[in-house]
Amino acid sequence: MLGPAENGLLRLVDELLLNIIDHIDNQDALCSLSATCTRFQGLVEPYIWRKLEVLTGDHARNIATALDKRDDRTDYIQDLAIRYNDTYRDGVEELNHFLSLMSKLRHLHIESPCPNNVEWQHGGIYFDGYSRIDYTNLLAASVYPRSGMPMTLPMLQSLTLHAHGSGDNKYKLGRAVAMFKHPSLQNITLSCLDFDGELGISASETKTTPLRSLTLIECNVNVKFLDEVLSLPKALKELSIGERLHVFQECQPSMDPERRTSSRQFLLALQKQAHSLQRLTHCGGHVGHLTPRDTDPEGAEKLRSLVDLEYLELGFESHLYYYLRQSGFPPALRSLKMLDSAISINSGHDLRSLSDIAFRSLTSLVDVCLPRTLVDDFTLHLKFSDHSFFRLFEIVDATEQAHLLSALFFDRAATYKIASMLKSYSTNSHFLVSRETFPSGKSFIPPYMHGEELPVEELMYTSDDFWRFNGINYRIMDDENWRDELKKGKKLAICKRYTVLSYERMQTDMEVRVIMADRPITTTVSRLMALPGELRNRIYEAIIDDETLKEIRLYRLRPYGQSSSSERSLKDRNPRRQYLNLGQTNRMFRSEFMPLYMTAHRPLVAMEDVPYYLEAFPLPDPALTASITTVLVDLFRVFEAKITTPAIHILPLLRTDWSMFSFSIFAYKIPLRWREVTREFPLLLLENSYHDLALYGGSWEETITAIYFFRRCPMPYDHSCKDHDEHWIELQLSAKIDAEASDFEKLRIFRNFVNRTQVGGGWRVEIRCISGRLSMSCVSRKAIIAKNLGTVKKACKVWFAKSRRYILAAKEETSKAARNVSV
Repeated sequence: MLGPAENGLLRLVDELLLNIIDHIDNQDALCSLSATCTRFQGLVEPYIWRKLEVLTGDHARNIATALDKRDDRTDYIQDLAIRYNDTYRDGVEELNHFLSLMSKLRHLHIESPCPNNVEWQHGGIYFDGYSRIDYTNLLAASVYPRSGMPMTLPMLQSLTLHAHGSGDNKYKLGRAVAMFKHPSLQNITLSCLDFDGELGISASETKTTPLRSLTLIECNVNVKFLDEVLSLPKALKELSIGERLHVFQECQPSMDPERRTSSRQFLLALQKQAHSLQRLTHCGGHVGHLTPRDTDPEGAEKLRSLVDLEYLELGFESHLYYYLRQSGFPPALRSLKMLDSAISINSGHDLRSLSDIAFRSLTSLVDVCLPRTLVDDFTLHLKFSDHSFFRLFEIVDATEQAHLLSALFFDRAATYKIASMLKSYSTNSHFLVSRETFPSGKSFIPPYMHGEELPVEELMYTSDDFWRFNGINYRIMDDENWRDELKKGKKLAICKRYTVLSYERMQTDMEVRVIMADRPITTTVSRLMALPGELRNRIYEAIIDDETLKEIRLYRLRPYGQSSSSERSLKDRNPRRQYLNLGQTNRMFRSEFMPLYMTAHRPLVAMEDVPYYLEAFPLPDPALTASITTVLVDLFRVFEAKITTPAIHILPLLRTDWSMFSFSIFAYKIPLRWREVTREFPLLLLENSYHDLALYGGSWEETITAIYFFRRCPMPYDHSCKDHDEHWIELQLSAKIDAEASDFEKLRIFRNFVNRTQVGGGWRVEIRCISGRLSMSCVSRKAIIAKNLGTVKKACKVWFAKSRRYILAAKEETSKAARNVSV
């Protein structure tokens, strides 16, 4: 019979021992203490099991075996994270049974492989990963238990779900939507999923759940489902909506504006938590997949109704930013953080243009849109995303890197203006500029998986230190009044030998004295390298401005050889590119000068070489790269093979914002391969104002749902197609236009499209459109031929008609429209 210990820890009562054990934060120490005796095992095991992280299938099997030996161990688990790599997936599924028994579990993190894992990052491998944890049924049973069974996870407080289903349910929530009705869940984070489903909410269920924070990362958001979800919490405090920036196969967002955050319903959904919402974040997703905004005349007022909102983070592409600029500032807003994550993806290496967009937008925001009732300590924060530019060049010296960052990121004049205008509202206001970076130099995309490095936010500017950028004080260069005062007080002098101002900061009162740079010039240090970085930047800008040629033509080497003509020589075609040698001098000049030089000199790529260029230098968005390449390859194949082609959908090319790319496109007068055809490539080259074209009360993308290119070559391959083949472009109007619009409105839509569209070269391309009983066609923006059709068969006769001098109409309404068309 064992008696109580006479001395040592075992003499203490359990309450004191538990207090001691609670201060041990080392898992190995707890396991060693548990193995000493039966009493310590009973006291320590709840601490060993309260927090688990599962990284491999073998680890999951060991845990399942241990839980099977003692039933009460499942009640000890309070925090469980399952974060395995797909290589170690076998065995993870054995935890499914025990998850439903963890009645005390408060925090659950389920992370399964996704398309940004190493296995699927290269080679276009199809993503077939899925979660071995049956999270769908687990979460459904936590709200709708099976008959005779208790609810699973009754004490769950936070859920982080980054998992995928199998097969067609890869990105669907399915029955897991029940989580939003969970009686104790307070924090939900979802990523890489379609935020969509059916909840079936009754009137008695609204304003009943304790949910306080909802975070969506890289999700396709259905605004109607969001509206349902936001009707459930009693008082939601934080809402973060991150729509997809990185689009993979099978997860493209819907292009229906009524289902996206471009809908008016988005603001109505936010208003359901207007009484409690304190922090709101919204990123509108990839700009190539944005839908037109359904502008709400009362949108600004609805945004102002978020009376408790203190922290707002918006992407420049967010539709909420539009309403914010229309006097939509919430009354309690203390911090506005602007994100460039969406527009930076398409910026290529043109970092200067990206910065210009951000600073111009913020300057107008502060100058025009800020309310006079701004809170006293308001903070405006501009955050730049991690950019691939900084991984292209190695910058060893920290000071030189600071100079380069200041030159690339900042318009210092605009920064001073923004900071000064904020100070005019309140002396306690702040303007911050930061950038996201990965210390190791290797970047990752959200959500960040186990083992991936998390980005850090590096502060580059704060208005509290008005003249300092990236640790470098520019007051001596930018403050002319202060510089004049220093000269008058004989505290600043000019170094006559180098004509360079040099100074150092001495005391907190900014007193400055001159450091005379009087050291002799040696053969190892060039005079250019001895100059301050800011002066070198000005020299670089003068070099760029000196070169008249701003575009460089790139030619792909043909398989049949190169031209020996000097006109094709890079040197002869660009005689003033002698400055390019500066970038080859040393590492410092290469890191400083080459980025500026290449952003100012955009490569010109032949239209037929664009697929090859994108193969060598793909865009950040792989889906956009594949879409452009597919359409162009199909079109070129038609001309090379001289064959009849099915419809080629060219609308993806028109939806692409080519100005955001790091290269421009040009076409030969008569391409060599098509010389026998003597016609240019029939791609619609859009005018700059085309994207602002409004048709039938909406944007052109709402009205015209498809644009197809057709080619019909009835002659055999060995005959010339010049006089026999047909080429035309056909528009497809939306179902709403087909059903509701009159013939007059349809003809006006077609006319506006034709008038705002041009075709490169002298090729006479025909544009056609059939909508309902109305057939329309036009060649080279000349006469529009319209005809009211009785049958589709008559429409075919119209296309082969020789005469293009008359407008035929069967209805008076169409005849009225015809008189408005230039014949």
